[in-house]
Amino acid sequence: MGKALVVKLGAIGDVLRTTCILQGLKEKYDEIFWLTKQASLDILKGNDLITKVYVAGDDIKERFDLVISLDDGDEALDMVSKLEYDKLIGAYVKDGKAGYTDEGAGWFDMSLISRYGKDRADELKALNRRTYQSFLEEMLGIKVTRPMLKLDDEAVRKAEEFKDRNKLEGKVIGVNTGAGKRWKQKSWGVKQTIELINRLDCKVLLFGGPEEIARNKQILEETKAIDAGCDNTLQEFAALVNLCDQIVTSDSLAMHIALGLGKRVVVLFGPTSNAEIELYGLGRKVFAGMECLSCYKQDCNKKPNCMDSISVEMVLEALK
Repeated sequence: MGKALVVKLGAIGDVLRTTCILQGLKEKYDEIFWLTKQASLDILKGNDLITKVYVAGDDIKERFDLVISLDDGDEALDMVSKLEYDKLIGAYVKDGKAGYTDEGAGWFDMSLISRYGKDRADELKALNRRTYQSFLEEMLGIKVTRPMLKLDDEAVRKAEEFKDRNKLEGKVIGVNTGAGKRWKQKSWGVKQTIELINRLDCKVLLFGGPEEIARNKQILEETKAIDAGCDNTLQEFAALVNLCDQIVTSDSLAMHIALGLGKRVVVLFGPTSNAEIELYGLGRKVFAGMECLSCYKQDCNKKPNCMDSISVEMVLEALK
């Protein structure tokens, strides 16, 4: 049996979706450890299948039977190079050059460290029709489950107070159509979001982060939505999502949290791969019929672009 270490630093949503491997690993290993960044710590805390969570910068003295290295960034590769282990699956660095094991080839062939180079990696990613989870199953020889997210008591208490304060009775739909600055092309338009909310015959919670403050202010001024706030902690954000029956979201952290909580979802896709995302039978994917989907571009000069081409009618139909 022995000890396994998962190295997954970020982004937060990627860390959460990777918890799908924990149950399968637990059937093979007595103890499971995780190495991540401080920002993702609250997503993992309280998980009964994790023996200990290490944070980037910790001095790790343990020796592991297996290290699962799932990040291709320099920071993660440098950390992996300092670990002691009997076996490694995934990404590594040797003689100053990044590489990856045969078990992880399916996934890492599409990554920044692809043996085929970035251009071919991007082509493979655009052509890919397999989910991240299916690659993990193949890589590790296990069965995956839905992501695992545990809410802490304090966050749940605050969410219940929010529910009482805002009289959240009957059906509640959460809307999170922003996507931050890094992937601004993943955001759905403010105009479309306003129309959607105004056509929903139920209570609507509007979600966002610090980068959506101005955007959400405009939406709130023109709709009946209830402000869930843009300054919540990870646990507070998740506990508020847990108040909703359904979530309409971009390909963002809100989507991963909703899936981790077993919520019904409608997810809007554009520049990132809709095929890669596993919804576990919990909802619908909505995307425009454009050949350039999954381009992974930060900017786009097409008018309308892939996200603009998602109509309110398409989202309403998916919600039904």
